[in-house]
Amino acid sequence: MAPPGPRPILQKCLDSVASGESDAIILGGAHTDYDPPWIAELEERGRLYSSENLDAMIPGEAAAFVVLMRPDMARRAQLAAHARILSVATGWEEANPDNDLPSYDARGLTLAIKVATKGLVDAGMQAGWTLTDLTFEMWRLKEWQSMLIRTRKAWAEPYVLDNPAQRLGNLGAAALPLHMVLAQEGWRRGYAPHSIAVAFAGSDAGDRGAIVMQEQ
Repeated sequence: MAPPGPRPILQKCLDSVASGESDAIILGGAHTDYDPPWIAELEERGRLYSSENLDAMIPGEAAAFVVLMRPDMARRAQLAAHARILSVATGWEEANPDNDLPSYDARGLTLAIKVATKGLVDAGMQAGWTLTDLTFEMWRLKEWQSMLIRTRKAWAEPYVLDNPAQRLGNLGAAALPLHMVLAQEGWRRGYAPHSIAVAFAGSDAGDRGAIVMQEQ
């Protein structure tokens, strides 16, 4: 199964920056599916996308890195911040590609989104942009559908669902850092669909992570 990537340590990184223990932290992830044995395994397990197999994922390769800093440190370094992290949260899913548990339960993703967006909901605010690591595999799409129904208060109408992995291929450990880069670039260049974005990602093993960001 794929490694969890930076999701489990994101809160520790933010705490380290917020407390002044670290001036800045470079957070990132890299992923590749382009290894012949791994491609052969994906095909053997029925997870390799083709015109005859739509319930699958496109192999991908990606790397993304972001710098986490407090606003005062960014100003001191003469760096312009275009995104602010409001909250992060994690959860754990029991369903995975190697068992028969129903992914519609979606308890881990629902928990991560509910905890991450609680501050928004309590303040009467909503997110209008969602960045995900969803491929075309139905077990993860079902998980997202269940989560969406249970967290409707957090989402603006309409909101934009952005699934880069359906265009770039599977993102693996690079998913969440890439989402952060895309959000920041969207706000910096003026094409973001909303001033508040929620990104979520997970691994085959079961960890799920969510992050709420706002235009600076």
